[in-house]
Amino acid sequence: HSSPPTAPLVYTMLRRFASAASSANKVLVINSGSSSLKFKLFDQSQNWSVAASGLVERIGETSGSVLNVTTGDGPKQSTTETIPDHNVAIEKVISVLTSRFSASLSQEVAAVGHRVVHGGDSFSKATVVTPEVEAAIQRVTPLAPLHNPANLAGITASRVTFPCPQVRERQNEGNGDERARGEDLTRVVRW
Repeated sequence: HSSPPTAPLVYTMLRRFASAASSANKVLVINSGSSSLKFKLFDQSQNWSVAASGLVERIGETSGSVLNVTTGDGPKQSTTETIPDHNVAIEKVISVLTSRFSASLSQEVAAVGHRVVHGGDSFSKATVVTPEVEAAIQRVTPLAPLHNPANLAGITASRVTFPCPQVRERQNEGNGDERARGEDLTRVVRW
């Protein structure tokens, strides 16, 4: 398998976790922001192409949220509906992906990557999410009060559907040494 130039972290995640389930050949990457949720689904069987990508905007707004999804080279499809929180946003994304791909999508995803804005000094690289990792992210929520709760909601909600490893990657926080210590997931997957 060749490593795709636009997603080395995704390739590393799949190579590491795909051995647990031979049918697992996809990686889902989630960027759960304060009022939005971005996602990309990478497919190894399609030469690491982006099988689907999308954005849920205006989460929690009473005027309605917008869900944009693009699959493969197809046109962007948009819907507007009420999406009160990140748990519902993840559910909507999973529902759309399952309807577009297969009911067994949850078994086809080898790993789910999550962008986490702030992990404090606890993390220096991509990390498999454990209860201890979640607790550490929760402890530093005062450093990113708008984002860390959304990041944790994305981790929690996706774990319900995807029984595979959840992996967190810290966003570049601009402290000068972040790039040397860990890749910026939002840069790696080129939102």
